[in-house]
Amino acid sequence: MLNWRDIIVISALVGAVFGLVDGITTVIRDNELLLSALDTAIFAILSVAIYALLFLILGHFFTLIVALLSIAKRKGFRWNITPASLMGIFAFIVFTVVVGYYVNVHLLLEKLKVRSLVTNGVILVAGIMIWVIVYRIIRFYTQRMKDPRRFFYRFMAFVCTLGFLVVVVLVVREHFGARVMKEPTHKEQKLNCILITIDTLRADYLSCYGHEKPTPNIDWLADNGVLFERAICQMPLTTPSHASILTGTYPRETEVTANGYQFKDFNLSIAELLLEEGYNTAGFVGAFPVASRLGFDQGFLVYNDYFSPYMSISRLTILRIIHLGGWETGGFVQRRAEKVVDPFIKWLESAKDKPFFSWVHIYDPHTPYDPPEPYDEYASETDDEHERMVALYEGEIAYTDEQIGRIFDALDEFGILENTVIILTADHGEHLGDHDYFYDHGAYLYEAGIWVPLIIFYPEKIPAGMRISNQVELTDIAPTICDLLHVTRPDTMGGHSLLPLIGGLDDARFGFCETFEEHKHRMAVSTNAYKLIYTVGEDKWQLYDLRVDGEELNNLAGEGLTVETVMARKLMNWDFLQPQKAGVELDEETRENLRSIGYFQ
Repeated sequence: MLNWRDIIVISALVGAVFGLVDGITTVIRDNELLLSALDTAIFAILSVAIYALLFLILGHFFTLIVALLSIAKRKGFRWNITPASLMGIFAFIVFTVVVGYYVNVHLLLEKLKVRSLVTNGVILVAGIMIWVIVYRIIRFYTQRMKDPRRFFYRFMAFVCTLGFLVVVVLVVREHFGARVMKEPTHKEQKLNCILITIDTLRADYLSCYGHEKPTPNIDWLADNGVLFERAICQMPLTTPSHASILTGTYPRETEVTANGYQFKDFNLSIAELLLEEGYNTAGFVGAFPVASRLGFDQGFLVYNDYFSPYMSISRLTILRIIHLGGWETGGFVQRRAEKVVDPFIKWLESAKDKPFFSWVHIYDPHTPYDPPEPYDEYASETDDEHERMVALYEGEIAYTDEQIGRIFDALDEFGILENTVIILTADHGEHLGDHDYFYDHGAYLYEAGIWVPLIIFYPEKIPAGMRISNQVELTDIAPTICDLLHVTRPDTMGGHSLLPLIGGLDDARFGFCETFEEHKHRMAVSTNAYKLIYTVGEDKWQLYDLRVDGEELNNLAGEGLTVETVMARKLMNWDFLQPQKAGVELDEETRENLRSIGYFQ
């Protein structure tokens, strides 16, 4: 018989082995997710401790049940258990953990729905059956042994040794092995591609778009590539806009129409497409609205959204199964640009020898405006609160520009700059008092919120210093990447490749955007010259001549202009062809994460 002391040792040891294996697997799966040796050590220690504690609790809980059930048979309470019973318990725990992980993490994302509860009930029943089977098998053999206790400890030593060997194999494979990837279809065109998206960046706050404060690194990209003078986002919110960028489709088609919505499997992202073509794919993001738990890791071999070793504990299998991933709150739902660029450069050094596609998302210009020193010095030069906020926003942009320069330097240092396409854009802009809307975005479709920068760099292939005035949309980015990398783009991508415009085609296009923020549905259609905004349900129309009224102060709607009729027809036709708004109820954890970075205030 094994007493309670044996149970403590055995449960904690088995849990520690599971924790070590799961922790190391997590680190390797995310390609050195934990940047520093100290963070890696903290993560490993926490993984081991959490699993050891959980297995200790589970082991005692189940052995207590067995002891209580045996009171009548033993004629008294004794907290001990046979090796066969304990191994049956461990078989039950392992089965429910492994199967429960797959089912709850990959198939049943909803938590307390009927289907989820019934399925997990079936898993528990199956686990109990396995418990009984293992118990009977082990009991059959141990009854024929002189010392079943010694056999049990030998078996546990074997399990622990096997666990440590798995860890060793994983580490060795990571450092000395190589990922097996299909060779690109077009071997003669081994281009790399980096998509850089800067959150909440207005085009008119970059010096290459005319702003007075310098952004030299982004200017260098524009001077050596093509700058699109008028690019508009499809929804001025982080989650929907990035879904449109990655898929080349409008928000209602992706069913991502608000922050926190899930990027579902039916969406075909550019990362998935390039992964199938043999490209190494990696994403490095700076904030929760595009985190892996929302599905944005789709198609990426590596997805680095690591905000802290403590938050990343939520990735452990056992915590994901029981939905205790609530570590992503407070200050752990975003990170500075350098914390995004550091792991990207580290990954780039190891990935540079094969064609790759990477996405780098920088969140800093988003509220709260809090640039690090010395970029906060702009704000100290004024006592006016509004001027101070604008200065802090400019400081965030200046800091972001410096970090982007590090990416260019790394590409040059690794000798792959000349073979890399770089696309830089923003997901949306920011209102800084425009139309009495301060330090926010999402509710309106004025220029401050939807006009974003777009620059494409491909040395010696795309004319350096070229500026294109034709209006384009962020849905055009994914199709353009396909054309640049000679990949057949799917029919699901509704955007247009920008290569014809770069080649000299003068193509005037209508652009569309919409928003559902603040319980109002607004839609807009625009050209280089005009924009028409419609507020659904209020029969409110706004028409602006952008050539002479860039601040959109003079509403021309209702004055009998022919352009209003033409654009209204275009907007209604576009709306008719779009699916209905996809509605979803955000869970409280997602809502709290978004609230911590300024939403739902």
